[in-house]
Amino acid sequence: MQPLLTALAVLLTGTQVNPKLIELEAKHKEFTAKRENVYAGGTALNEKVHILVSSNELKSAEEFRRAAEIFTRFQEFDVSRTRYELLYTAVAMGDSPARKLLAEAWDEFTVSVGHRRTLGAGNVFRRESSVRHLTNLAPTSVRAIFNNPPTARLVTVDNEEIAAMFKADQEVRQGDFDEKRMKEMVDGDAKRMKRIRQLVNSNKLKSATDFYNAAFLFQHGDCFEDYHMAHQLSVCSKLLGGTGAKWIGAASYDRMLLSMGHKQRWVTQYRIDAGKTILQAFDDNGICDNQRKFVIGKTLDEAKNVKFD
Repeated sequence: MQPLLTALAVLLTGTQVNPKLIELEAKHKEFTAKRENVYAGGTALNEKVHILVSSNELKSAEEFRRAAEIFTRFQEFDVSRTRYELLYTAVAMGDSPARKLLAEAWDEFTVSVGHRRTLGAGNVFRRESSVRHLTNLAPTSVRAIFNNPPTARLVTVDNEEIAAMFKADQEVRQGDFDEKRMKEMVDGDAKRMKRIRQLVNSNKLKSATDFYNAAFLFQHGDCFEDYHMAHQLSVCSKLLGGTGAKWIGAASYDRMLLSMGHKQRWVTQYRIDAGKTILQAFDDNGICDNQRKFVIGKTLDEAKNVKFD
């Protein structure tokens, strides 16, 4: 039966789909139909998906998206986290079906870490009596891009004020740091953060570059909300056709996790210890090097051994 399923998948997609993935999809279909012992069955299936992803055997955008679709019990942190990361990878790789699933997966992940949904995605929002479905909605422009990517239009005229703030943000971080440079950076970050919040909240961001630049500014905030917004903005840039938003999306996501006491996933964040630059704590259950290589351009080992000037 298994060879037949694999052959059928190749015929339908034109590519070799991982046979373990096909097997899990069949089990998911059976589980969904029977609905027997929902908790135990769903937990066991989710664990098998985590093992498959961790094995680094999945390679294509389609495989990452299909693995995400097998998960059940999204309210659990490790499940919603891995599901969102798989869909984020698929979107970054250009998978159109994954774009339609991303908003709800992001909201589910946000709820799983104890915060309110920001995108209002999915039919669950009709159940206003449930605390899990309360919202703290993101600006209209952000929600519009996430929730209906096919209608997003690429605007080529960039906001000059945001571009100037991004340039200043990057320039102050170049070269050696002394007390004066550090004060200049901290003071400048505070002013830029205040202004970029105003621009985002008033829906002044239009182009992929606007969202990309704003993501970097929010990345240099100091709390969960800033990093959460930075990630949302980076995804908007990608959905609008931006080509450089993958790394800042991963970095803001990692920084957001670390700000809550969780371990990072994409391995973008470092700390200084006794004069040495060390990769901060990471969790690699349910994420793999094939994902990292495409999104940040490095494997886990390469990130561990990166050399800084």
